Amino acid sequence: NQFAGDAIMILFGAPKSYGNDAAHAVRCAWEMMQERERLNREAKEPLKIGIGVATGIVVAGCIGAESRSDYTVVGEKVNLAARLCSAAAAGQILIDAETQAKTASLGAFDVLEPLSLKGFAQPVPAFRIASLASTDS
Repeated sequence: NQFAGDAIMILFGAPKSYGNDAAHAVRCAWEMMQERERLNREAKEPLKIGIGVATGIVVAGCIGAESRSDYTVVGEKVNLAARLCSAAAAGQILIDAETQAKTASLGAFDVLEPLSLKGFAQPVPAFRIASLASTDS
């Protein structure tokens, strides 16, 4: 959906949900990380990325002036995904509790100590994706 500096925002479920958007987001993040590892084996300058995924209700639509507007999403879950991304170390995929609940059957997740994130009054439960089952079907 957007590039901002070195960040990428990817949407699943907007403008249309297919019912398994959290699973698609988690699998996409996992595949991105696997590809990063593959590319880094031969790279002179390794690419270091961290990923944050949050699931929930957002406001979606065209934002901006009539002459120049962009389709995007805003809301608490957008902010949470960005904060999880900032908290993720290189090679980590951090997800919120709602994402983990919707994708628990996909793989193994490490429970983290709740994270103190900017813009959130209380520490936020978070999980790190440890592994995902393959999707060879």
